[in-house]
Amino acid sequence: MLRRHRHALPAAAALLLLAVATPLTAAAADDSGGSAGAASQLPPQCQLDDGSYPPHTNLTFLGPARAIQAGGIDWSYHRFGNASAGQPPLVMIHGLGGTQYDWPMRVLQGLAAGREVVIFDNPRAGLSNDSSTAPLSIEGMAESTMQLLRALELEQPDVLGFSMGGMVALALAAEYSVELGAVVAVGGSAGGPDAPQPEGGMDAVLRAIVEAGPESINLVFPGGTNDTEGYCNLMVNVASLQLAVTPQTDSTDSGYGLRAGIIPSPAALSVSTDVKNQQREATDAFYTGPSLVPQLRNSSSQILLLAGGQDRVIPPTTQSQLAAQLLAANLVQVPDAGHLVAFQHPDGFAQQVASFLDAAQAVDPQQLAPFYPAAAQVDAPPH
Repeated sequence: MLRRHRHALPAAAALLLLAVATPLTAAAADDSGGSAGAASQLPPQCQLDDGSYPPHTNLTFLGPARAIQAGGIDWSYHRFGNASAGQPPLVMIHGLGGTQYDWPMRVLQGLAAGREVVIFDNPRAGLSNDSSTAPLSIEGMAESTMQLLRALELEQPDVLGFSMGGMVALALAAEYSVELGAVVAVGGSAGGPDAPQPEGGMDAVLRAIVEAGPESINLVFPGGTNDTEGYCNLMVNVASLQLAVTPQTDSTDSGYGLRAGIIPSPAALSVSTDVKNQQREATDAFYTGPSLVPQLRNSSSQILLLAGGQDRVIPPTTQSQLAAQLLAANLVQVPDAGHLVAFQHPDGFAQQVASFLDAAQAVDPQQLAPFYPAAAQVDAPPH
């Protein structure tokens, strides 16, 4: 039987739930000074010891954006990285209000060094156009994502999801584990009415995130803007994206993402308030419906539950409670991190995820069944 391991990241970690509204977002979009000008828009606490600012991240490693149709959705995605490394491809599912470009670029680069990586826009987010008008749901997004993975002909891919994407990743592990490898849920949840909720309730927190006011930063970083490393990593990400999609006549750098087709249009970076609210309602419903725990006990995917120990969006007790219910799950809680655990410690985050995926093996649910209460068992779902 697999043991449950609890480690600490070498430096802890943070990922993006939303495109946080900050003065930089607008300033970088309007800036006329090219790369240097946009860098100067970074907050003062991001200034380096020599008086300069952190450089932008060049996004060319993503390659041109691609498109594919599957399950009634025109998907926008990127496929990049080390496909010859001998590791399963890694599919990454972003969170509420975000797009595929909201991952920390340092994390994407770190993971892509040892495997092929696929990122994509969730249905109705970014440039993934969904012809359906049906309400979004966590389980429905998992089904749609599975159709995408099949269309891409990915063989036993590993899956990493963040926040709402972590819920989708666990739903995939619950329903489709025979087609998957390992699953990483970062700040995720198995849902159900007994799952822990943040102070004030899940809906109130999600509404604050949808509105993306200044208080949102305090929700996702324990110290808000005073969490300098995470906050500045986030701001550099935002500035890098804005540089890539903002053409300027006096800089050959500005707008390069549009010219190279890396980001097809500035609209690729945004999600409408209507879609954010649809995602919020899907998450709310996930917390009132049945928990995924019984199905996850029949999953063959080894699972890593990774969380910030000071997460104010998805309480860290969510992962510890779930780990206690799933004997084969691995739990990593980062003591000083909040919800954006990958922005606070991008290098350590990438190393932790890669280490887990490199060592992950399939789980035999039948070997674990005797250790679970009989009343909690369910038949394995058909595949």
